[in-house]
Amino acid sequence: MARLDFNTTFSEQEEVLRGPDSYDDDVLICNPTMTGVKDCCPYNVLPSFHATHNVYCDIMHDIAEGVCRYVIASVLNCLIYDRKYFALDTLNGRKSAFSFDYSSPPPLLTADNIKKGTLYLTAIEMLNLVLALN
Repeated sequence: MARLDFNTTFSEQEEVLRGPDSYDDDVLICNPTMTGVKDCCPYNVLPSFHATHNVYCDIMHDIAEGVCRYVIASVLNCLIYDRKYFALDTLNGRKSAFSFDYSSPPPLLTADNIKKGTLYLTAIEMLNLVLALN
């Protein structure tokens, strides 16, 4: 499936699912932007494992560094710039004063990233931001 189809395809199509052969082809192309595959999965050497058969959810990559980076930016854009409930400086000030129980507090948020719809935070920084916003 092409990356451009992600916003319009909402049901699984058996004929476009990646299999071991197409996965290997995508690895050889060496273009993650086009294929979505960076490298060959090191676990594929195990006899009972292949990345195309053993699909799992990785909360750090799929949620924290994936979905949250766009959703939180969109929510903040709406609250700060569309509805004007509070200012970005207010949010950053309160976030700076917040006592995080975990390592890696999120850095100051920028208007540019929020307006562009993407926050560039590590997984733990994003999880801490989400917990702080809760």
